[in-house]
Amino acid sequence: MFSLHTGNGYGAKWMTPSNDLKNSTAIVALMDKNIVSKHGTWRVAKFLVMEGQGDNNPNVTLRLAIPEEDQIKARMHKVAATTVRGQFYPNEVQNPADLDAMRREISALGNLGRRDPNYRKNNKYASDLSGPTVTSVNGPEKIYHDNPTPLYFNDLVLHPKLNEACQFMAEYYARTNGNTNMPKGRKHDAPGVKWQGAKMDGLGDRLKHFAPGVGSAGEGLAGAGAADSAPTTWMTSETHYRPWFSIDYHVKSMGIGAAKTDRGWYFCKIGGTELPDGVTQAAVQPKPQPVAKPEPKPVVMPTAQPAPVLTETPADARTYVGHIGKNQYMTKDNPYHSNGMGMYLMHQSDGNLVIKRASDHMFVWGLNEQPGVDYQKADKVAFTGDRLVVYDTNMKEIWSTATPSPSLSDIEMMLSEDGTLIVFSDDVDGPPVWASRKAIWTYDGIQPGQELQRGTRVFAVRNQDKIPTMAGKGRVHGEQLYSFLNRYMELQGDGNFVIKGARAEMPYVWGLDQAAGLNLADIDRMRMNEDGRLIALSKSGAELWSVPQSSAVPVPGSLLNLSLDGTLQIVSPGFQQVVWQNR
Repeated sequence: MFSLHTGNGYGAKWMTPSNDLKNSTAIVALMDKNIVSKHGTWRVAKFLVMEGQGDNNPNVTLRLAIPEEDQIKARMHKVAATTVRGQFYPNEVQNPADLDAMRREISALGNLGRRDPNYRKNNKYASDLSGPTVTSVNGPEKIYHDNPTPLYFNDLVLHPKLNEACQFMAEYYARTNGNTNMPKGRKHDAPGVKWQGAKMDGLGDRLKHFAPGVGSAGEGLAGAGAADSAPTTWMTSETHYRPWFSIDYHVKSMGIGAAKTDRGWYFCKIGGTELPDGVTQAAVQPKPQPVAKPEPKPVVMPTAQPAPVLTETPADARTYVGHIGKNQYMTKDNPYHSNGMGMYLMHQSDGNLVIKRASDHMFVWGLNEQPGVDYQKADKVAFTGDRLVVYDTNMKEIWSTATPSPSLSDIEMMLSEDGTLIVFSDDVDGPPVWASRKAIWTYDGIQPGQELQRGTRVFAVRNQDKIPTMAGKGRVHGEQLYSFLNRYMELQGDGNFVIKGARAEMPYVWGLDQAAGLNLADIDRMRMNEDGRLIALSKSGAELWSVPQSSAVPVPGSLLNLSLDGTLQIVSPGFQQVVWQNR
């Protein structure tokens, strides 16, 4: 005999069912009777089961606080139950009747996550929010803290102008079923669409119309989900989490949009760098909540994982980084070279792990630069088969590269000719598991709307006319994807956008320093614009330089590609033709 407590966040009751609840049919029947009055719909409930001893239930009083997250999500479902015709597409989508209430709940759920310093501790990327940078798929990225200690971030404020821009895109995204007909990289575009005579093609167009002067912003979309899926689906992902934790730019405000079709709910969020008029920083400072003293719990000690048994790399494996075997540690003061011998990785006798250029021993990267690491305690540096790990004299880890997903296999390590140390899976395409610098490898080119920040390298991995597959495999080996890194493009710290060769003998190929009258220091970022132009932007978003100019007609949706020979190309969608190239 047991009692069942069902709660939906804003109402709950006890039941003592007589039917057998060991199968889903009985549970659904119980929910139909006590929770859901409308048949033919999804049932959502949380169950707390109390099992007593003997024939009768124990005479107990149980008081449990419903978690705030559950209360917010329950309110979201309640708001979503009543809809009206859409604001921008009234004949095709539905909006929450109380759209502002939905926005408030999504914002509240997002701020609840922002206040938790351990929110992403189980994620692959950005798992530690405490330092000056986080590790993302692109390498280290800056994180903007409002406060030096938890709570790290001020609450985000809903921005009325960004709300409008978001609502338009949420409804457009809903009516097009997640922009199904647009290719990858252009899901945020609404080509040819106008509202009140204004272009709605890209985010920049929508911000210009709905939210002029709000500062730089980033957009995220989600679709065909449950009413309570946002913002959790973004905040827990490995790609769309940045605005919620002020990564890569300082987010202070947020716009929210929500729309529905028979396929589910569609959401849009835009993070802005400016507060709405009349809102001050003091108003958004979160107040720490009093924490109840927890009841003592038995301490369960985790089973300690034994440190691997390490052996020193044999003499015939001390030439190249790629020859370091599983559970082998590096010989101190021995240079382990890149395949082209232009760079080397060394564990120095002072403990520091460094990357240097072979020709003049110029420093490129070092363990001494990693936050919170005392490199002088480094006793052994070993490749465990999936990570490069630094151990102290007690075989305690003091630093390591990222842990790959369990689904990845054939993990390898290599040092490129530009001094980038890479841990990658030879079994899949895509970015490496870890890289020592912020870098991008892509066979699909730089997509429309994609921006390159200062310090990000984009390596040449294909020619415009080469199909990115291997015969019989339909994919590219990791060795091919990363090994031949002989050219890259980068927006340098001085503002010069350059193409360089990784090897010492071919350091410079082309750069914006060749453009007459251009002040490089004013360049904040490069953007492959949706209209088919490559543009240089200032911090305020002003265009400082662009191609193609009068000699060629831009093709909307074009991509930016760097060929293996160092030729920078703007190519039409699908790599059909070269629209512009630098030489």
